[in-house]
Amino acid sequence: MKNDSYISLIYKRLQKEISESENKDLQSWLDANPEHEEIERNLRNEWHLSGNYEPSIKSNPDED
Repeated sequence: MKNDSYISLIYKRLQKEISESENKDLQSWLDANPEHEEIERNLRNEWHLSGNYEPSIKSNPDED
């Protein structure tokens, strides 16, 4: 499996939509290389940050 596929599995895990077999495949990939764990950690952090994102500028084209 290519790294892109594992990244998709990371997102499936974050969304709690990963199957048991996918989770096992992902965990094996993560355990195989510390760089893979770093990729997962970075994606998880970005995922959590994006959930707390609120734009500082609110635009409404109808308002002057």
